[in-house]
Amino acid sequence: MNRSFFTLFTFIEENLWLINSCCLLLLMFVLHDDNICAIPRSGRAEHVRQNAEAASLKLIDEDYRRISDAFPAPDHKTYLDIV
Repeated sequence: MNRSFFTLFTFIEENLWLINSCCLLLLMFVLHDDNICAIPRSGRAEHVRQNAEAASLKLIDEDYRRISDAFPAPDHKTYLDIV
């Protein structure tokens, strides 16, 4: 298994009481940086509620660093995945 995925899964397991989906975690990660704008997809009312929940939750700096270390930003132009 890729070390990055193992690190992320470990992080999710340790924080499962807070995070109810990977998409919520990703949105929390993006919203951690005030210079980034996220436009979350929301095809159902439940998605809208989950997205609003992500905006009300904050990752502590240590958690943000752990995710950033596991998934570093690319050093070249690349297309971003849509999740």
